[in-house]
Amino acid sequence: MTTTVADTFIGPQDPDYIDVKGTAVRYEYDPRQAAAAIESLGFIKGADGIFRDAAGQALEVQIHSGPTDLLQKTKLAAASQWQQIGVAVTPVNDSDAQRADVRYRAAMQGFDTARFGTASPYRNFRSSEARTPENGYVGLNTSGYMSAELDALIDRFHVTIPRPERMQVASQIVHHLSDQVVPLLMFYDVTATAIGRRLRNVGTEGNQLWNAMAWDIG
Repeated sequence: MTTTVADTFIGPQDPDYIDVKGTAVRYEYDPRQAAAAIESLGFIKGADGIFRDAAGQALEVQIHSGPTDLLQKTKLAAASQWQQIGVAVTPVNDSDAQRADVRYRAAMQGFDTARFGTASPYRNFRSSEARTPENGYVGLNTSGYMSAELDALIDRFHVTIPRPERMQVASQIVHHLSDQVVPLLMFYDVTATAIGRRLRNVGTEGNQLWNAMAWDIG
């Protein structure tokens, strides 16, 4: 199976993809431009090839993932590319128990390598869904990103009925998230779903079979 670089959190399998894909801010793979951006913040690369600030502190980040093989490989690939341009990266291998610990996940530092769910893609970024002590660390917004502007767009999306107008709002959401680099997307995850050859009218969304009431046997 092959896949493509992900520019939006709405995947190619989603009916909205065609309408929103052109509004995402795209970041081409360019190590020299990435290094120049870091230098513009005042960091200077040391003899060890790692960027450091004026006090000599290394530019270092953590990148987490669970034990899943795909996530482990994705994490290490990202860490390798960041290290090549001068960012010191500490890969962190979380256990299943840590991944299930909502307080641990909420307090996590750095970056988290995770599959992005498609069941409620817009709610995933709403402020009210952020995992905070006030709501018992329960919610779909695992990034913790909060924006009144984005909340207003998400609210408008859910109450806008005509499709052209709704897609205009969705495009603004996609642009906002990609412009602010809230999810640092890498690629569209490909999953396989087995469907019997005699089944007809099977609808899928990602790897979810959702329209059993319309299935038929042919």
